[in-house]
Amino acid sequence: MNDADFEKQKARVLAMGKQWITLLWLRWWNIEWRWHRGRIDGESDHTAMATSSSWRYAEAVISVDLLQVAGWDDQTLEKVIVHELMHPILHEMHSCNQDDGHEERVASWLQRAFLTVKNGMEPAS
Repeated sequence: MNDADFEKQKARVLAMGKQWITLLWLRWWNIEWRWHRGRIDGESDHTAMATSSSWRYAEAVISVDLLQVAGWDDQTLEKVIVHELMHPILHEMHSCNQDDGHEERVASWLQRAFLTVKNGMEPAS
């Protein structure tokens, strides 16, 4: 990926991210985007975005593999961004550091629910 394509994909993610940060009432959070040209450190090869958050401080970091994002249409990008933005909201539910998969399932369910409402009640895929 050349620098121009890298910047184009960053702008695409940021524009959609900004829209959803506002819709999900996350504007007062400090959300940092970290850009990658390939695999995100500590993640599988298939992970295109990963979010870590600290609800105590209203801070989140969203890491993005722009090589994978470049192959997505806008609908897929929106779906994944909304999913990732569910994590800062849901992370507070953890009573311990154990990752039992519930947050992933609920993030996916909420992502579909929010997109269904946005799409005028047409079920999101």
